[in-house]
Amino acid sequence: MKRYVIRRLLMAIPLLLAISFADRPSPLLLFLGCAIDATVVEWLTAKLLERVNRRRWWDYSGKRFNVDGYICLQYSLLWGALGTATVLWGNGLLFKLYGLLPQWLVRPLLWVSITISLLDQ
Repeated sequence: MKRYVIRRLLMAIPLLLAISFADRPSPLLLFLGCAIDATVVEWLTAKLLERVNRRRWWDYSGKRFNVDGYICLQYSLLWGALGTATVLWGNGLLFKLYGLLPQWLVRPLLWVSITISLLDQ
């Protein structure tokens, strides 16, 4: 679980920076950015986890077009598609849902979410 939370955070920063410079980014550029960003984060995460825990958490050696079993083309394309869909449709939905929350409830929900994320092991 933590791996995906960290991945989402690391992916969000460069994508938000890239999107902030354009009114509406090209879906192709957005797809490529998401795919490249997610692939780099996945490779770095795999290397770090293997060094820290001395075991592989996932292995793509059986997939075509893989790099040392850490990353592969199939999942890079999938991350690109999921990232594009999230940016184009998911962000707007989340902002609308956030707008429906009463302001007095926002801060306690934030602290509960942070606490659950920190306790999740």
